[in-house]
Amino acid sequence: MITSISIENFKGIGDRITVPIRPITLLFGPNSAGKSSVMHAIHYAREVLERHNLDADQTLTGGDYVDLGGYRNFIHDRITKKPVVLEFDLDFTSSASFDLPDYTPDRFDIIEWDGGADGWTDNPPEGMSRWISSATVSISIAWSQQDEVAYVSDYTIILNDEKFCSITCDPGRKWIYLTDVNFLHPVLVNATQEMTGTGEIGDASDKEISSFLLDCYYTVLEQGFLTSGQSPDHRRIALTGQRDALPRWSRPLAISLIRPGTRKDAWKNPDHYAIRRSELSPEAEQLISVLSQLIVGPGEVLLNELKHFRYLGPLRDAPARAYSLPRFPSPSRWANGLAAWDMLHIAPRSFVNHVSDWLSSDNRLNTGYGLNVKNIRELDMESPLAFALTTDRAFDDIEEMHEALKQCDSGTRIVLVDQNTPLEVLPQDVGIGISQLIPVVVLALDESPGLCAVEQPELHLHPGIQVSIGELFIFRASQKTVWPILVETHSEHMLLRLLRRIRETHDNELPPGHPGLSKEQVSVVCLEKEGGSVRAYPLRIDDTGEFVDRWPKGFFEERAEELF
Repeated sequence: MITSISIENFKGIGDRITVPIRPITLLFGPNSAGKSSVMHAIHYAREVLERHNLDADQTLTGGDYVDLGGYRNFIHDRITKKPVVLEFDLDFTSSASFDLPDYTPDRFDIIEWDGGADGWTDNPPEGMSRWISSATVSISIAWSQQDEVAYVSDYTIILNDEKFCSITCDPGRKWIYLTDVNFLHPVLVNATQEMTGTGEIGDASDKEISSFLLDCYYTVLEQGFLTSGQSPDHRRIALTGQRDALPRWSRPLAISLIRPGTRKDAWKNPDHYAIRRSELSPEAEQLISVLSQLIVGPGEVLLNELKHFRYLGPLRDAPARAYSLPRFPSPSRWANGLAAWDMLHIAPRSFVNHVSDWLSSDNRLNTGYGLNVKNIRELDMESPLAFALTTDRAFDDIEEMHEALKQCDSGTRIVLVDQNTPLEVLPQDVGIGISQLIPVVVLALDESPGLCAVEQPELHLHPGIQVSIGELFIFRASQKTVWPILVETHSEHMLLRLLRRIRETHDNELPPGHPGLSKEQVSVVCLEKEGGSVRAYPLRIDDTGEFVDRWPKGFFEERAEELF
């Protein structure tokens, strides 16, 4: 799960800012302060990782609301001398689904230690995920002046808060290297200590520190598989088969190898570089496997997270009166809110009832409207069936009428039910605030995996409903599988309700049946422009719902009324 996002040289963001991600993450700040830029950076990260779309304009998830305009448009101050840097922190303890992928055909990730590199065996393996609690994936996208294209210049992996290695690429995109590989990283040392039984994990003295992968690497060097210059002294390993520093997903690293004994005349015989996997030693196979898992794996986990990213833009569309489900749904339909209506049409009735209850209940949003889904069939009034139904011949041939009815086009229709009257209306027939709110409720109540982002959920809504949106997000945060929601907002009412619930949770004064809210579940970040760049101020909250850090330019006047 993504726990923080750091951004540098992207749009209005110059110097690095970091946004901590919690189950409820609120972005506050004046207009054009950089709040949307944080969300746009997530869109761009998906483009980079999934499609290698480095010079992106429109995005997969942004629809008509996100048009980045290309690299030279979104690079900060349009100066291409410094790269765009996107960095994501991942928590590997939040879900079993975050196991690192396996990159070996025989599915053995760590072969058992038996007293040295010569003793490697392919007995039952164990992956590296068990020794990793967190990972950081940092990607730098630079501009090649000589080729006039964007390229990934650096891809860095940090494991358990300590750097493991980087992949670097030159501007000409000819030389790609693994650099600064830490073969004595604590993850590898701890794994080795457990395999060899050399004491408790993490208690080895400096003289005893070693790792199975370092011994494996030295053996591969001695075997002659690696090209010249690839040694611990040079601290780099050449890679092939990549366009730049970004790895190829679902594939092992293509480490540049040669056949042993051909180093001297390798430049005359390019075929010497074509090493089949069957020709590799177990140590070379193992080196590739583990390095791939620790380097490619975290990036692939991040990619899978971003593939589930859903973005709800600042203006949500109501469905057309003649609405029909799209044949090929697109993630970009979340941007204008129509994907929420798609979901209501196909979701189980229990989910629709859940949304309806949140909209209508007095102790929830209390909008005065509920939802209902109707199954309908279209009837051509000039058809024989219509004629039969409007005359006294409707029951002359029941079976024939039944078959004719089944031939009519069927579908569903979402209607809003007035809670004070039996009147049913379409979304176009009520105030715009309700049509803006329903996609927010659907997104918040849906338990599908992945980070969600919403811009201005309070748009066109009464302050009383804005307060209740805070309750909606609290309910979401209380679920067993909590996927964070990132909210760009100007609503002090929503924030004040969150602070109030934190205080009431601490003082045991919650309303009956309320799930409660802790300060650890909320991240409040204020963004402001200073000196031509954006600054981010994460504001800490104490157990009483008070801000530990001073709000950069004061606080809302309404705060006292909500707290006291």
